[in-house]
Amino acid sequence: QPLGKSTTECAEFMVDPVLRSAAGLEMIGRPNGASDGVFIMHEDATASKLTKEHTEDAISSVRKTTVDVLKRSGIDIDV
Repeated sequence: QPLGKSTTECAEFMVDPVLRSAAGLEMIGRPNGASDGVFIMHEDATASKLTKEHTEDAISSVRKTTVDVLKRSGIDIDV
């Protein structure tokens, strides 16, 4: 893999918050200290902030895709 992380390493980072949430463990913070809404992560799964690219359409698309993938994996989440 010449650039970035391997798919295995990336998946490990990205699924960690989902599993932590399902287990009721402490999560990363949401942007601007919000109590609900999206989590924005850096490539190492640390908290990040919203940017101008995080439009409602973009967030909605990512949310839908995430829910679809997790459902196929047997994880049902409330949105």
